[in-house]
Amino acid sequence: MLAASDLARLYRALYRIRRVEEEIARIYPSDKIKSPVHLSIGQEAVAVGVCDALRPDDAVFGTYRGHASYLAKGGDLAGSATAAPTASP
Repeated sequence: MLAASDLARLYRALYRIRRVEEEIARIYPSDKIKSPVHLSIGQEAVAVGVCDALRPDDAVFGTYRGHASYLAKGGDLAGSATAAPTASP
């Protein structure tokens, strides 16, 4: 059984990924994101569970719906947003 603090940490990771993905889904129709997106809504637990079992120096490589793995491994949200192809202001 996991401690309450571990459950809370895992829940926060799940919630963070879900909110990011929902925001991407909200923005995508506006044509501000200039590349296809493949959301992982409903699959957050896969990335969080896998990444929770990894050591800090382990790498994870997602080729499809990779936002969740990146965020679950502790990826920088601001850094990921600036790397996405977007429309010019």
